Parts: sequence; structure tokens; C-alpha cells
Amino acid sequence: MRINIFEGCRRVVRLIAVVGIGVGAWNLVFPSPFVKSVVLLKAWTPPALIKACPYPGQTEMIWREESPIKGATIEVCFDSSIQGASSRELRQKVVRDYLFLDDLRPKIERSVADSISEDRKETAQILGAFLIILFGLSYVIGWIVRGFAGIKRGHDHRETGA
Repeated sequence: MRINIFEGCRRVVRLIAVVGIGVGAWNLVFPSPFVKSVVLLKAWTPPALIKACPYPGQTEMIWREESPIKGATIEVCFDSSIQGASSRELRQKVVRDYLFLDDLRPKIERSVADSISEDRKETAQILGAFLIILFGLSYVIGWIVRGFAGIKRGHDHRETGA
């Protein structure tokens, strides 16, 4: 029984491609981008979304697993003018009261949806590039090996029959 190295390599490449497609499909169906929304709480004003907290050390985090908005990690930034804002217990009490996010919920949900869409697009691009590179690399290596072995293209398959 003769071993056909070309047939074995083709099977390995197909196996790698199937695993890559499986991982890519999982990430397309169940994307998990990190979405962080920063909410500023100032005295006498409604909460607002901002890029970054101007008051370091005056924040509390609501991690994605505990967030009232699915898929979003929320950083609540407290203005120093809020009485007792330096008190960690008070900040945690405010953060646990999810009613303060009601006005911002649509904006945060939109940013989560946009991030999921971007994540899926990026995953599809990575998967496509992976498959193109994989099959291109296997083709080039096969072409080089066939050239050194003196095997014509298309004549490296296993002969059928007994």
C-alpha cells in the first residue's frame, strides 16, 4: 500500500478549514464585543453619555454580566458636586438603582448593536482572509513539492482500483 502524501495534506488543509469555519461561525452567531459606555452624573442635571470620565477615582463600574442593558459595561462617573460622591457606599447605591439609565437606554443599546455589527463584519473579514491564505499557501506548497518531485499537475491523486 502506497502512501499518497498529497492526499493526506489535502485532508489536513480541509480539516483546518472546517475548524476555522466552525470558530468563525461561532463568533458570527455569538459575538461578544466589549462595549463600554461612560455615564456622567452631575447634580441637578440628567445623566449624559460622555467619552471619558473627567473625575478619576469618582467612578463605579457596572460590568456586562450585571448590567441592566445586555452586552454593555457601564462606567458611572460622579461629579464631585454630588454630596457624598466620595463615599463608595453612596455611589454603589446609585449604581444599583437602574432607573437613572432609562433615558440613556436607547443610546447605549444602539452602541451595543453597532458594536455587534462591527464585530461580525470584522469576524467575516478575518475568516475570509484566513481561508484565502490557507488555500493559497497549500496550493503554493503543493506546486513547489510537485515541481521538485517531477509530478505533473493533476497526477498526484490516488489511483482507483485494486
